[in-house]
Amino acid sequence: MKSATLFMVCCLLMFFLMNNIKEVETVHVEQAGVCEFTGEFPGKCGNDGRKTCIEAMNKNGGTPLKRNKNLRCECFDNPVVILGRPKRICRCRDNC
Repeated sequence: MKSATLFMVCCLLMFFLMNNIKEVETVHVEQAGVCEFTGEFPGKCGNDGRKTCIEAMNKNGGTPLKRNKNLRCECFDNPVVILGRPKRICRCRDNC
């Protein structure tokens, strides 16, 4: 009898706890209005890869959006070296 009562009390407590937890809303990329652009450029990322990618995207017109004020970039060194020339991959995001 004690175990049945304890089980019911635990179930009741779990029910109250689960009802009081608020759901966390996730923001999807499409809903937030974020556009992503990827470009391949010569050279390596180096210590300042993000800045190098932003400059390369702005210089070469890598983004179709003309306002690159909020451009956020990541730089990745391409592991495949073609003809001895290293390349980097820039993945940038901007508000659409």
